[in-house]
Amino acid sequence: MTIHTKDGGTWKAATPYMKKNGTWTEPVQVWTKNAGIWKLSYQSDTTPPPVPSLTLTYVADRYLNVSVQASASDVPDLAKVRVLVSSSGFPATPNSSGFVTEADLTYPNETWSDLLYHQSSGGHGVTDTVVKEWPLNPGSTRALTGGATYYFSAFAQDQRGNWSAGNFKSFKAPDRTGPYLPPPLTTKVSEFLPKFSGSYYGTDALRWSGVYLYQGYWNAADGAQESLVGFDSTAIVNALKTSKTITKVELYMYCRQAYNNSTGMLLRYGFHDATALPGSIATLNRFGVLQNNLFHTADGHWIDITSMSTAVWKNGTAKGMFFQPNTFDRHYSGLFDGHTQTHPPRLRITYTV
Repeated sequence: MTIHTKDGGTWKAATPYMKKNGTWTEPVQVWTKNAGIWKLSYQSDTTPPPVPSLTLTYVADRYLNVSVQASASDVPDLAKVRVLVSSSGFPATPNSSGFVTEADLTYPNETWSDLLYHQSSGGHGVTDTVVKEWPLNPGSTRALTGGATYYFSAFAQDQRGNWSAGNFKSFKAPDRTGPYLPPPLTTKVSEFLPKFSGSYYGTDALRWSGVYLYQGYWNAADGAQESLVGFDSTAIVNALKTSKTITKVELYMYCRQAYNNSTGMLLRYGFHDATALPGSIATLNRFGVLQNNLFHTADGHWIDITSMSTAVWKNGTAKGMFFQPNTFDRHYSGLFDGHTQTHPPRLRITYTV
């Protein structure tokens, strides 16, 4: 960066100086305020930043992983990381024409247009999975042709506009005609505690918040009671965002008391979409085919609710579960722990990524 001053009607390059402790010295940086924003207008240091790392990892018969990283600790004023790829050779500069820019990441406010890219942990970087064309993986926009050589290069740029030297790596895709083998799936289990829970009189008015979950008819004054529990649907959706298959969904409930313990009681449950505890359930949106599960007093166990629907958790439609007897039959009457009690409800989802 250069500062210019006007001398005799002509603009000339100039070096700024500042007086520090009685001595005139050249400043390291000069910043000017433009439209309320401070911008770097002069930098005395023109040393290029360090070369970023570039790693090619080939997993036989599966994929080529291309990763590049420039640590902010190595480049304190890091502005950009650029990755170029070509099938004809390495570029002379990061701005060479005829090369495909696989990643052009600004730091620290990068935005992604391709979801294959993400920021690596420990620094500013990018990781891209490139799928081979043996045969072409359906939906892939980055497939390697067997027998071809691919040339990858990585450059870092600082905020002064200086580019680093390039890091260059090549990869020759092996010839093969076998089927594409996708990366192996990993099974994960995520468990979620409730955000809220409540119990309601037969009149639909709130009776308890967070303490006990009543279901069924106990007496004429209370009527046929219902209850519900709500989970953080945003956290659930985020956890399942990259899931391939949801293999199991389970709900944990603890029955503190069954009205008739000798025969037990049937918990009757379905989905709801309330994001917070309603003061009344008169207009609560309930959905799903209701299911039953047998409980006894002091009985806590997991209920497999996979068959009801897995999509409602991934797309965020379901926010929790409601418990409704729809009858005065005391075989459906019981008392369960709410989310503030010793044995709160829990949601457990098993899925593959």
